[in-house]
Amino acid sequence: MNEKLFFFAVFNSHISWIYLPAFSRLFNVLIFGALPGSAITFLGGLLLFPFVGEHSWLFVANDACSALGPLIALGFFRILNDGPVSLRNLKHLTYLTLIYTLSNSLIHHLAWTFFDENLLVNGLQFFEMLVGDLVGTFVGVLLLKIITDLSFFKRRIYNNSPD
Repeated sequence: MNEKLFFFAVFNSHISWIYLPAFSRLFNVLIFGALPGSAITFLGGLLLFPFVGEHSWLFVANDACSALGPLIALGFFRILNDGPVSLRNLKHLTYLTLIYTLSNSLIHHLAWTFFDENLLVNGLQFFEMLVGDLVGTFVGVLLLKIITDLSFFKRRIYNNSPD
């Protein structure tokens, strides 16, 4: 779906300048917790296995990388920040996005190096993926921030209304 929506920004089936699925993986970890969120991402990817053209260990490796990227980023964030992420703190979400997109691009490219070097097309590919994940994740994070802020204000208004 991302390829159809942002057809003008697609390099190949793995890399796009705007990649919203990167946010959905981070969202799973933020909302459901580290391990459950990663499991949801991994199992959700495996459910797509019969419907994609890649039927190989490379698909499973990509799926595992997709599940591990947010988990690694969340762990690094907690170490660097000395605490958990706050969904209402844009600074936290921005730092997490930066850590996540870097770790996600790095882990995928390492897997491609081991499983199929043909996927490593050029030296800029890492940065193209990094930018696509960054833009897609940041768009999702901004929407998440807006939604959490609106729900916070809505609850506050309802809780303080004189009945």
